[in-house]
Amino acid sequence: MVSEFPINLIFQKFSIARTCGVFIVLWGSVLLCLAAANDFAGLVTVRFFLGMLESGVSPCFVLLTSMFYKRSEQPFRTSIWFSMNGLANVLGGLIGYGIGSIHAGIPAWKFPFIIFGSATVVWGFVFLLRTPSNPAKAKWLTEKEKAIAVLRVAENETGIDNRKFKWYQAKEAFQDINFWILNLLIIASCIPNGSISAFGPLIVNGFGFTKFQSTLLNMPSGAAQILALWIAGYITMKVNGSRHFVMIGGVLVAIIGSSLIYALPNSHRVARLIGYYLLVGFSVTFVQTLNLIQANVAGRTKKTVVTSSIFISYCVGNLIGPQLFFAREQPRYQSGFASMLVCFGVLGFLCGVSYIVNRKENSRVS
Repeated sequence: MVSEFPINLIFQKFSIARTCGVFIVLWGSVLLCLAAANDFAGLVTVRFFLGMLESGVSPCFVLLTSMFYKRSEQPFRTSIWFSMNGLANVLGGLIGYGIGSIHAGIPAWKFPFIIFGSATVVWGFVFLLRTPSNPAKAKWLTEKEKAIAVLRVAENETGIDNRKFKWYQAKEAFQDINFWILNLLIIASCIPNGSISAFGPLIVNGFGFTKFQSTLLNMPSGAAQILALWIAGYITMKVNGSRHFVMIGGVLVAIIGSSLIYALPNSHRVARLIGYYLLVGFSVTFVQTLNLIQANVAGRTKKTVVTSSIFISYCVGNLIGPQLFFAREQPRYQSGFASMLVCFGVLGFLCGVSYIVNRKENSRVS
């Protein structure tokens, strides 16, 4: 949270792709260091640097997507990118289940850091060497193709790249009502996200499944997220003006899921598990909020400020979420799921407000 704005400022001052590649390599290296930690002090120190470096990776993709793809293409591309969280959940469940059966000279919990840290470092170098900062610098394109690529994104009217920080654009960001709506949308999305990220396996375990079963039963949640995001992204790409309605649809699905978990008795563990899978609907709203930034925020400095603030709000929501799950309430965690229902209600309301504000703005400029 603290590192978000300084790192996004670095992205504006230097080549965004090269800088992001360096951050990916460093992040993977720090992840490997977690395997060397053996006590709380060591773990929390490494986690500090892991969080600091992570603050640069996701914003980088949001910025690069707006520079490389037409506005109509951005929702589906961003949905595919974010759906990799779901794929990681599926593969991570399989790998986690396999790691649980390893009997070696080092603790089993260190293996994920070794495996994923190594893979991240390797991919970071690939990203560093191959990813251009904008279409005009793509080495695999001819000069004619570069010109076409630049003209395609010029239609977005949101700019490509500019390394000078412009204070009037920063001021404009804070004076824009959409700035505050977007940040509130992200906080309301990420309070449930923080809860599920921290307590997902415990929630499933509380339905009456064993720890190993809970690891495996978390995998369909990842598959459901992939499906939801791809469908939502495709609809918003093909149907003009559908983004806010897709966001509200995702919220409604999440409300059904959290209601099943909150209201059904423990004996209905399969129905409650289905409710857990439906919770991924809110991730549709989160991703579509990122799309609103990509499509509607013009000016490199303004985009830096808005993107930084969005991911600060992301951190705030993820910090709040786990605090609403109390040990005394396990395995049902009533307060946690009640807070989710409140957040989803707020999300639906904010989606409606965002739709009205954007529709009014479209009417004004058309």
